[in-house]
Amino acid sequence: MSVLSRKRRLQGFQASDQRYSGLDLGDISAFQSKWVNCVFDNCDLTLADFSGSEFEKCDFAKCDLTGASFRAARIRETEFVSCKLRRVAFTGCSPLKVVDFQNCDMRLASFYDATVEQANFIDSNLHGADMRFIEASQVTFNGSVLWGVAVNIGCQFWNATFDERSAGIFTAMAARIHPDPESAKILREVSGKHYEVARRLMDDAADAVKKTEVPT
Repeated sequence: MSVLSRKRRLQGFQASDQRYSGLDLGDISAFQSKWVNCVFDNCDLTLADFSGSEFEKCDFAKCDLTGASFRAARIRETEFVSCKLRRVAFTGCSPLKVVDFQNCDMRLASFYDATVEQANFIDSNLHGADMRFIEASQVTFNGSVLWGVAVNIGCQFWNATFDERSAGIFTAMAARIHPDPESAKILREVSGKHYEVARRLMDDAADAVKKTEVPT
């Protein structure tokens, strides 16, 4: 039976070596399904439920997965390229291994408690994403926006590989809050052109908090 004929009832569905192009699969219920060597090209997968599913050697290209759930899924050797992944839940994925996210909109996505290994976030927007991995190794964030990301202050996040821009912003943030003037000056020099960007963002965030405070 085809995916379209079972559009809303894909629980436990299994597929291999299939290509799905331009399909409207929004809001499908596909938890505990299995997909091997499958391609999703320009598909609408908004609010799809892939909880507990397995993906191996799959490709997602130009797909809209806004609000989709991959909770507790197992994702291996899979690519997401130019996809909309806003508010997507990769919560508890174990593992998420050898996975590339390239040029994706991943604002407010969640990887909370995920086990992440050999994952690459390339030229993607992760603004406000939850990156509090339970375990992580060999993760890169080259060219990606990381402002507002929630992280553990520990090796799960900081052992990753960052590009110069991200490292510069992190250094600038440290310079902005460092209590010792001489150390802060050194950090500002190291961060270079990124200091003004980080300072402006931090000041804007502080102003936003003040505006929401209730007078006592």
